[in-house]
Amino acid sequence: MSATLRLALSGLRGRGRIAAVATALVAALAAAAVVAGLSVQRQGGPLVDEVYREAGHPDLVVYGEPGALEALRGDAAFAATTPATPFVMAEVALGAGSVEARVGPAPSTVGRPLLRAGRWPAAGSTTEVVFDRAAAVEAGLRVGDLVRLTTAGRVVTLTVVGTAVDLTDCFYPDCDPIRLFVDPAGLAALAPDPAERGTLLIARLADPDSADAVAARMGTREGVDGVQPWPDTRDDILTAERIFGAALAGFGLFVLLAAAFVVAGTAAARLLSRRREIALLQSVGYTNRQVIGGLVAETLLLGTAGAVVGWLAGSLLAPFLQVGIGGALDRPGLSLSPVSLVIAVGFVGLILIAATVLPARRAARQPVSDVLRDTPRGRRRRPASPGSWSGSGSVRRTATGSGRCSPGRAGRR
Repeated sequence: MSATLRLALSGLRGRGRIAAVATALVAALAAAAVVAGLSVQRQGGPLVDEVYREAGHPDLVVYGEPGALEALRGDAAFAATTPATPFVMAEVALGAGSVEARVGPAPSTVGRPLLRAGRWPAAGSTTEVVFDRAAAVEAGLRVGDLVRLTTAGRVVTLTVVGTAVDLTDCFYPDCDPIRLFVDPAGLAALAPDPAERGTLLIARLADPDSADAVAARMGTREGVDGVQPWPDTRDDILTAERIFGAALAGFGLFVLLAAAFVVAGTAAARLLSRRREIALLQSVGYTNRQVIGGLVAETLLLGTAGAVVGWLAGSLLAPFLQVGIGGALDRPGLSLSPVSLVIAVGFVGLILIAATVLPARRAARQPVSDVLRDTPRGRRRRPASPGSWSGSGSVRRTATGSGRCSPGRAGRR
């Protein structure tokens, strides 16, 4: 092992700087993309689950008639519920267009929205609204801005006094309607006629894992118009993160695979120029396995160094790459995962070993005698100048002549 390591370190010292830097740089780029992709896929779930716990475990959202929803509150599957809560659908001017919005009072127990900026509407206010945070970030709305709502042909202007995260559906722009929250007096001003309003119920289940089964059962009840279970909402929230993370990790693997062909070609050309050196190592006792191990270890050391740098870069970059939840949730902190490091080093090492071992085996298995015999010599000697010895069998040239002397004539002198 020590002999192989010495060979690798010796090869690194003799390796061209450009080739060494290129190998390490490719490994770092590939590792950074792989680690960032894996981190993006992994970091969204814990953030969403934390907000789900803060919101009081909104396992089920049921839409329907007020009487039917009130009757559901006593179901044995429910651990806690909100009262049947009215809401109104409206069109909200957002940017150059408009988006559908669900407007109603904020639940105070199960499924309560999480205030992220500002405050809740004042009691009795008909002109204040808390805006969906993801939509506010997308549209550039801030506390104090005015928004225009249209419902049942009536147009009202409200002042944004806060932004909040709501988990009764996934986030804008992936899902709509967005959710806006007003005081009950504000809802009555928006929709004076109760017939214009809808009703929803948010429930926390005794067994959260049974959300899909309970949703299927509730959906068959009379007076129930629709049911949204939390597992479906969670998957919708995380879909964009998962797709983007997978694409980023796939890009890293593509870069690494493409680089493998370059590494393989470079290794073959470099080992061809080192045939005499390899043959000399074998002639002094190094085995084929040691020579191959030393040659592969050179590339592996460079790849590992690049992978570690890429792991750090990918981990630092990942919190800034949120695409599905970045507008609604806070950015996650830095997370240096040893698992990601092992995966990055493993992928980089495996590809670089595969790209190097074949040309290394070919170079090491060539017969030593053939390599030493066939390797071209260095610079040819310069022709002898007048008045000097030109080598064995040559004659001395004088200033007066340049004729050849036979051994017989030279001996008679």
